Amino acid sequence: MTAEERLTKLEEAMLVNASLMNRLEQNMDRLQHKVDAHQDDVAELRGFQAAVLERLDRFIPRRESNGRKQ
Repeated sequence: MTAEERLTKLEEAMLVNASLMNRLEQNMDRLQHKVDAHQDDVAELRGFQAAVLERLDRFIPRRESNGRKQ
């Protein structure tokens, strides 16, 4: 194999690697976006859970009425 052929093979390999790295970077960006969205959803659910538990605690007998006259 001549030096020119080796250089051509190296250039081809570099182009393939660059393409693969670009796709990997795009996939990582998409994954990061999904992780960020998931973290936002989890935070929202935790807030909802805290609000539900707080409200539930207020309606435990002898803590607060349920709004009906007795």
